[in-house]
Amino acid sequence: MEVGREIYSGAMCISKKKEDKEEGRFNALFFGMLCLGFLWALGWAQKILWFY
Repeated sequence: MEVGREIYSGAMCISKKKEDKEEGRFNALFFGMLCLGFLWALGWAQKILWFY
């Protein structure tokens, strides 16, 4: 179930990134980094939950 949510949020991040590209490259980069950090945190949470 978690993986599906991860893919969905990733798709949302990509579409959001495309919208922000019109406003400015800095905004797109910021949201891209934010989404990557969020997905990275989700991945670590999954690893910890699977480990215990």
